[in-house]
Amino acid sequence: MPPQVRDLQALIAEYGKAYDPQRALIDADITANANAGAAQEAGLGAKKDQAFKVIDQAAQKKGMYFSGFSPDEQANYTSDTYLPALAQLQATIAATRSNLLGKKADIETSVYDKAFNTREGDITAQRNWQSEQERRAYEAEQARIQREFEASENAKNRSASAASSRASAGPSLELKRNSAGGYDVYEDGKKSSNYDLASYAQLTGKDLINLLANGDAQDRQAAKWYNDNIRLGRGQAYALDRLMNYDRPTAFYLGGGYGS
Repeated sequence: MPPQVRDLQALIAEYGKAYDPQRALIDADITANANAGAAQEAGLGAKKDQAFKVIDQAAQKKGMYFSGFSPDEQANYTSDTYLPALAQLQATIAATRSNLLGKKADIETSVYDKAFNTREGDITAQRNWQSEQERRAYEAEQARIQREFEASENAKNRSASAASSRASAGPSLELKRNSAGGYDVYEDGKKSSNYDLASYAQLTGKDLINLLANGDAQDRQAAKWYNDNIRLGRGQAYALDRLMNYDRPTAFYLGGGYGS
């Protein structure tokens, strides 16, 4: 079975479950931060209201309640104390919320990266598996081609060897006496039209002159003349030429030269 490539969203859901407790804690911290911020803002508002009362009371004691003293002092308090404190508080609340949301985003990024890398690993494993199957199929095909080639070469070699063996063995030759007392050459049991007495002697290693000396009257006379020429020093080439062309040409009736 090839490796399966898992669905990315399914992996995200699977890996995300492990982070659910951390997400819950972060969500609780975000809620707590919002609640704490609201409480602190309410506290600043109450503190401002209390400061305004003090300003009013001071104005009454000084007899300046209707002189514009109170609104001016309240405005100063608002701009110098309340608003800076509120801005700082809201900035702190926002920074805390942003930090908590960043941690939550980091979790989602971690989950996604883990799921993505797992899926990429699945894809790589599947590609490697497919490549391995293709490599094995290629090697199997090459092995099959090689086996067929070797089988063909072996068959050719066996055929050539058999042909060589048959060729090296040569024909099956034998001599049989004819009615005149001479010799006829037989090939594979039949009187040969391919081999004469000279070629028979050459192929079998027999002595042609000895064969003639034991043949019919003409064979014996030809062997005597051959030996006479040798004894007279006329040389084997002359003696064979005389034998082949004049004294007993029928020993060379196919036209082959003895010893050629």
